[in-house]
Amino acid sequence: MKPFKVAFLAFIAVAISIALYALFSPLLERRSELAHARDSLRTDNDGISRRIDELRRKQAHFENNPEYVELIARQNGMARSNEIILDFSDPEEAGKTAAR
Repeated sequence: MKPFKVAFLAFIAVAISIALYALFSPLLERRSELAHARDSLRTDNDGISRRIDELRRKQAHFENNPEYVELIARQNGMARSNEIILDFSDPEEAGKTAAR
């Protein structure tokens, strides 16, 4: 092969390589960004799915377990209409808790 022909083919190969790199480099970067975003969204979805499962469990407790309903109600300071609440806690401690 003639040296000129070899040099010309090498030049064409380099030019095609540069063109392909210029064409596909932004696409590869974008693909990497999208893969990272996808992984982040999957992590978020997993957390949300766990929260939904927890809420469904609580909902089932509320629907099927009257003792659980009463426990939650009492934890939130509720009482039945025929009950009297006697609070023996220290008034100063109650003020500190309320001030937080």
